[in-house]
Amino acid sequence: MSDLDKLDKVQGFVDKWVTWAKQNTMIAGIVITGIPAILGAGYAGITKFNEVKAMYEDFDSVSGAAYASKRKVEALEEKVQELRETTIKLQERLNYAVMDAREAKIVAESVQKELRAGLAAQKVELEATSSSLRSEMNSLKRATTNRLGN
Repeated sequence: MSDLDKLDKVQGFVDKWVTWAKQNTMIAGIVITGIPAILGAGYAGITKFNEVKAMYEDFDSVSGAAYASKRKVEALEEKVQELRETTIKLQERLNYAVMDAREAKIVAESVQKELRAGLAAQKVELEATSSSLRSEMNSLKRATTNRLGN
C-alpha cells in the first residue's frame, strides 16, 4: 500500500466525518460540548472524593488516637481503683494489727502483774518459812548447846 492510497483512505474517512458532522450539527455540538462537561464533572467528582477520603483518613487517625487515649485513661482509672481498694484493705489489716498489738500489750501487762504478785507472795511465804526455820534452828542450837560448858 502506497502513501497515496493511505492518504486517500484518511481523506475519505475525514470526508465522511465532516459530511456526518454537517448533517448532524446538533448532535456533534452536543457531543463536543457534553464530553468535556462529563469529563470535567468526573474529574471534579474524583477530586472531591479524594479530598473527602483524605479528610476521613485524618479524622480516622485522630479518632483512633483519641480512642486509644480514652482506653489508656480507662485502664489507668481501673488501676487507680484497684490501688484504692488495696490501700483500703491494707488499712483495715493495719487497724486489726494495731488492735491485736494493743490486746497483746494488755495481756502481757496483766500476765506480768500476775507473775509479780505471785512472786511477791512466794517471796513473803519463803521469807516466813525461812524465818521460822531460823528460829527453829536457833532453838535447836540452844537446846543442844551445853550451857555449862561441858
